[in-house]
Amino acid sequence: MKQVLIINLLLFLFLPSAMSNPAEAVDGVIKGKIVDANSRRPLEYVSVAIYEAETGKLITGTITKSDGVFRVPDIENGKYYVELSFMGYETERVDKVELIEGQRSANIGILGLKENTESIEEVEVIAERAAIDYKIDKKIVNVSKQYTAVSGSAVNILENVPSMTVDIEGNVSMRGSSDFMVLIDGIPSVLEASEALQQIPASSIDNIEIITNPSAKYNPEGTGGIINIITKKNMLQGVNGVVNVNGGTMGYGGDFLFNYRQGRFGYYLAGDYNDRRFNGEQYLDRESYNGDETNYLSNDGTLKREMYRGNIRGGFDWKIDTMNTLKIDLNIGKRSYNSTSNLNYSEWSNISADPYRYTSNEDGLRSSDMFSASATYLHKFNTDGHELKVTASNRSMNSKESNENQLYDAAGNKMEGRKSTEDGPVNMFQGNIDYSLPLGNNGKLESGYQIEVRTSTDETGLAIDSLGNGNYEQDPLYSNTTSFTNNIHALYTTYASMLGKFGYQLGLRAEYTDRTIELINSGAEDIGETKSEINRVDWFPTIHLSYKLPHEQELMTSYTRRIQRPRSYYLEPFVTWTDAFNVRQGNPDLLPEYIDALEIAYLKKWDKAFVNFEAYYRVTHNKVEWIRSVYQDNIMMRSPENVGKDYSLGLDATFSFDPFKWWRADLSGSMYDYEVTGMYNGVDFSRSDFMWNARLNNTFKINKTTQIQAFTRYNSKQITAQGYRESFVSTDLAFRKEMFDRNITGVLQVRDVFNQNRRAGVSQGEDFYEYSHHSYNAPLVTLTVTYRFNNYKSPRSKKGGPDGFGGDEEY
Repeated sequence: MKQVLIINLLLFLFLPSAMSNPAEAVDGVIKGKIVDANSRRPLEYVSVAIYEAETGKLITGTITKSDGVFRVPDIENGKYYVELSFMGYETERVDKVELIEGQRSANIGILGLKENTESIEEVEVIAERAAIDYKIDKKIVNVSKQYTAVSGSAVNILENVPSMTVDIEGNVSMRGSSDFMVLIDGIPSVLEASEALQQIPASSIDNIEIITNPSAKYNPEGTGGIINIITKKNMLQGVNGVVNVNGGTMGYGGDFLFNYRQGRFGYYLAGDYNDRRFNGEQYLDRESYNGDETNYLSNDGTLKREMYRGNIRGGFDWKIDTMNTLKIDLNIGKRSYNSTSNLNYSEWSNISADPYRYTSNEDGLRSSDMFSASATYLHKFNTDGHELKVTASNRSMNSKESNENQLYDAAGNKMEGRKSTEDGPVNMFQGNIDYSLPLGNNGKLESGYQIEVRTSTDETGLAIDSLGNGNYEQDPLYSNTTSFTNNIHALYTTYASMLGKFGYQLGLRAEYTDRTIELINSGAEDIGETKSEINRVDWFPTIHLSYKLPHEQELMTSYTRRIQRPRSYYLEPFVTWTDAFNVRQGNPDLLPEYIDALEIAYLKKWDKAFVNFEAYYRVTHNKVEWIRSVYQDNIMMRSPENVGKDYSLGLDATFSFDPFKWWRADLSGSMYDYEVTGMYNGVDFSRSDFMWNARLNNTFKINKTTQIQAFTRYNSKQITAQGYRESFVSTDLAFRKEMFDRNITGVLQVRDVFNQNRRAGVSQGEDFYEYSHHSYNAPLVTLTVTYRFNNYKSPRSKKGGPDGFGGDEEY
């Protein structure tokens, strides 16, 4: 009841101010909004010049913002005309703009600029946009410039981004943390973060937003921050689209996007299918200790990974009138991840030195069917920036997972088999109400409410073929069914404004969590409580500050508080077999992680270069680590525990420049000092290390239609709570050729050119020591062919960009 009262009090405080009337327009203001005359898409960076009507003297000017809006303050009484110009468009002039006593605000309304066909035919923009754009609160990865990742997934794109690291299995870390939130077009995914990124083809992505310190408007879930995947859509009138097909040594695939827009209605239909296969090798050495006895286990053999994914998505948007817009999106998909290994094992001990040899054939399968639907309604009021947006989305997934191990003796006779299973549906509903209100010259108030309801059922089991004859029998001790429900209600408010060159945004978010996990059925014994509940209110303040320095420089700083809640399987109190040699057990007493993050950023731009530095300090409270220990002889257990705190002090840096017209270089890197402190079961987990990585991306323009890109990355040794991962280096190449008036583009991609991308590491505890090594066969070669029809282009192609490198960004 206390939590309900708090939420109602917050609603009482926030909503009256949010729904109040906007402030009266300030004196001496000329304003308006500029859009494309055909698509009605807002135009950014349009030059706005204010002239005195009688003399033609230039008085002042500005440029439009990303939403096409401009506002020119501090103008004296008089008669003026406004001239609007933008490359590729006809110049427009608005006459009879007048400011008089009692009416010191003039709004020219929404004005559409027409494309200048002749200018477009005569002018060819050959400059390149930066691979990454830096904004005050996020990094925007321009996917069309990542040639070496065009046939891969979102994971392959993020390999090229500062603050991101990717291991050989495609697991992504953000500033050293694997806990971050993935959004797809602003909507959370039901999958684990890295798993979601592996399912999205790079060729279907417009750009990726990386938000390391989100404001209170965003969900605070995730230690590292938020990755928002923006999928491709188009705003041009008529019918247009793009088709990609690819094939090579790691598989084949393709995707398409068709758009149709007529008047106030726009429709799109998109689909993709990809078959990816990787072959490799692994070996492992393990020691486990039991009193005076030491048991040894080693294996080596081959690995095979196969990933299939397919999606169909579509939707429409309806501009009901100038103030109201409705948008619907639907998506249905299927994915499958198969892993196969054939490993030769040897076991022995210090007591019995004769090794026991056998072979293990493992077949793992993870598959799921997914469906999502979302609707967005946007209402704009008469004042620019004054709007109300309502969004509702529902995502569901029915997943199945199995892992079968069959053991054979040295003579090839089957000894036994084990098959572990884990199935269950997941459903997630999210609703948002967001209200935005301009205040004064530069002020903006945003308030909103969010509800998130997540439910899932998880069934786990273990079947054993003890005689090796193919007859599997269920082991009731490892048959369990759990249900999980998590309801989160959130209220937020932010206020942003400018004081001269100083900008600020203050925010506060309150969340009420109602969580229940219940063991419905179990054959396990002595597992304690079968139901765990949490009712809690959390507060998340955020502060963002910026200051514009002379000569195209900007300094920014921010503080946020975030949370990482345990997933449902983190809390299951019973033992679950993941394969014949590994088990896991959850912890119903696990506490969420709370994260305090401070960030300072500096940005400097030149005509043909820019440099960016981001320094950060992050403290994680109730640090969760998956602790490994010996479950049985040569069987390892993983369980999540709160081990203490960790600290990260780091720096991300990027330097992009054009040494020559034909050469673009992007050099980036990250370095951070990491320390974890804590105890578990009397064992000190405290350790620290300095880690770093570097990336160099070179793009060479052979001519107007031909480019070569070379990308090299290096990751230093990285520590974990129970060990470390060794350093690695990798190099990718791509050759890009545009043909047939740039309607067809071919990209020949070679990943891991020198076959150096090998991953190895050590894990150790009081009762074990383990060294493992994985590698995949390389290099991997893929050819991708893209066909664009009816002038399909990026919304920013043929338009100058803010980074000074132009905007020739066609897909």
